[in-house]
Amino acid sequence: MDRNKQKGSALIVSLIILVILTVIAFSASRTTTLEERMTANSQKKIEAYQTGIAELRSQFVELKGETTPLNSAIRDSAKKTSLTQKMDDTSKGILVATEVEFINKGLPPSGYSLTDFVGYNFEMNVNVDIANIGANSNQTLGLKYAMSK
Repeated sequence: MDRNKQKGSALIVSLIILVILTVIAFSASRTTTLEERMTANSQKKIEAYQTGIAELRSQFVELKGETTPLNSAIRDSAKKTSLTQKMDDTSKGILVATEVEFINKGLPPSGYSLTDFVGYNFEMNVNVDIANIGANSNQTLGLKYAMSK
């Protein structure tokens, strides 16, 4: 009779162990899912940052050859001047807004004559938002531009 009792207790112990292992597996799967989401959000934040830096660089190169936006910013010194986006990718939900703002007049950049040139200080700001994620990046670049007097 003792043998029959032991066979029943083995079944109960096995079921308890099975339930414990199931709970551990479920918990591990939830943790893995959470870690995947955290990693994806980190990657999107990095993507927003890199897009912002690339936009600043593209705009900087563009402004070296085309100074119309800088002249507009000087004329409208009370407000920011929007620039045409270079890195905007709305198909991926990446929204980019770039503005340039005239800050003040000052000394020209190094290498320019103080008697022949005047320096104009600008601030270029880019804001990148990735839709439906909440990832964003705001980057600012200071510019100094020399113009003849």
